[in-house]
Amino acid sequence: MRLFRYLACALVGAALVGVGGAGASIESSPAVRASTPAQWKPWHLTSSDQLRLKAPPAARSAQTKAELAQLRRLQRTRGPAQIAAFKKWNGQGAAIAWTKVALDMVHSYRPRPPVAARLLAIFQTGLYDAMIAADDSRIAHAGSRPAPAKLDKRLKPIAKTAASTYAPYEAAMAGAAERLGHFLFPGEPQRTFTALANEAVSSRLSAGVNYRSDVQNARALGQKVADAVIAHAKTDNSTSTRLPNPTLSGEGYWASTPPLYEPFIGGSVGTWRPWLLSSPSAGRSILPGPSAYGSPEFMRQLKQVLDVSRSLTGEQRQIANFWDDGPGTDTPAGHWHSVAIELIRSYKLSGPQAVRALAYLSTVEADAVIACWEAKYYWWSIRPISAIWRLSADGTKLNKESDCQANPALCPQRNVWYSIISTPGFPSYPAGHSTFSGGAGKILTYFFPKAGETLNLLANQAAASRLYGGLHFDEDNRDGLVLGRSIADLAIARAKADPR
Repeated sequence: MRLFRYLACALVGAALVGVGGAGASIESSPAVRASTPAQWKPWHLTSSDQLRLKAPPAARSAQTKAELAQLRRLQRTRGPAQIAAFKKWNGQGAAIAWTKVALDMVHSYRPRPPVAARLLAIFQTGLYDAMIAADDSRIAHAGSRPAPAKLDKRLKPIAKTAASTYAPYEAAMAGAAERLGHFLFPGEPQRTFTALANEAVSSRLSAGVNYRSDVQNARALGQKVADAVIAHAKTDNSTSTRLPNPTLSGEGYWASTPPLYEPFIGGSVGTWRPWLLSSPSAGRSILPGPSAYGSPEFMRQLKQVLDVSRSLTGEQRQIANFWDDGPGTDTPAGHWHSVAIELIRSYKLSGPQAVRALAYLSTVEADAVIACWEAKYYWWSIRPISAIWRLSADGTKLNKESDCQANPALCPQRNVWYSIISTPGFPSYPAGHSTFSGGAGKILTYFFPKAGETLNLLANQAAASRLYGGLHFDEDNRDGLVLGRSIADLAIARAKADPR
């Protein structure tokens, strides 16, 4: 799509302006100034050393000698395919590759946006904790065994290595991903994720940068981290069917909407355990709530939805479709992951910093949906299409639903006006896309401050897309942005507490 290419170019341009051109790095940003991952606060583990590995085999041991011999054999068969695999799964590449795997699963299995946000948060924070745990083991055993090329000068690794190569975080991430992938997407065979993990860890041996025991132990460490993540995820209340608040019904409240007339969806999302908020309802206190049904402000915004739909430009229609993000797409959370990938590449983030940015983004998006859905099912606010179908011919009065059904002539928009994007089955206020986007734009600005202006524009555009699509009132979008940005503030405070 031409709009996607335009936005991707805008992101790349914003990322490179003022930071020295295509070879520039963001490492000077306070958000990503180098501190070791082992010093960062994990999301699931109690501490970075909770699962610390034992020391690697001794440098002069028979096992190390056998592993060096294996690396020499692999070096003789190294070719373009092995080099490409290493680039794919090394450093920043590993963060991007595993994110793309998760997004492919979201495409294939079509979870609703709230569920997709939860799945991505569990996946990304699991990779993050695996990286932290591996880095702790790396530091703990840094002097135990020199890198392969230090012991055997015949080895020519295709990338520079540290003095010691024990417990590479990329292998730990592979171990975590292979367990988490099947847990989160049980319809996908375990062999899919195991094959990808095999490729990731084998690439490090073909590249000559790690011993076999380095990657085997790190992979096993990642699997243990994944087990802890899965145990934690099973207690997040995501299987509940309970609504967060009492049901409200009547003329001014949400009812299932045409043309699909779906029953309400995701009502229990607002009861899930949040990552950053103190409770699912904690975000609602900053919201003023929707305008009273039939009030002058409500009628003004209702007229705005109608007017926009009648004068919609081609560009506005394209924006509405670009940010639609329903099941079978990246979904809103995944869409912002794709934006993050563009920025990670443009800024040439290190692997650990890329994993960190994605983990924080994912938790903001997960809490955005929890807070938003809790608020939706607190106010139960009506969707524009329901009100428009009750509108009088002169546009000044809202008729009763029963009167419209009895005498359709009173309500000329009934069965005539439809939103250009199908209205989903849950209350209107606040807008989910706006909450996702307000949060994503702000947390990504923390990690990529030079791109802040572009990210803010994208968040505002995503919010406006829901007005263009006829799905939301202006206040739904405005207050959704505010809610999402308030959640990002919590994530930024957490990130700032880590050593720099």
